[in-house]
Amino acid sequence: EPPVLGRKTYFVTDQSGENHQWAQCEDCSKWRKLPIDALLPSKWTCSDNKWDPERMTCVSPQEASMEELAELIPIKAGMVAWKDLCMVMQKLNFITPY
Repeated sequence: EPPVLGRKTYFVTDQSGENHQWAQCEDCSKWRKLPIDALLPSKWTCSDNKWDPERMTCVSPQEASMEELAELIPIKAGMVAWKDLCMVMQKLNFITPY
């Protein structure tokens, strides 16, 4: 059988040189920082965040602001700018500012 692909995540190295990945909750759209070796199912939510008990629910605040995430998560050429997309989503109340 072919492998089952999990949720798309973004691998980053922060300013201190630490490697980790970011995943977006399918229910609340908040981004959660996860260990570099975390493997996620295709449908991933905050309640699956067993690595960070303080952020295991959708009511928990996002660890980084949208501006900080825009600096961490790469943008591919031809895509809408991340900051612009976040601003539009906030105006439409799809996400809340942090």
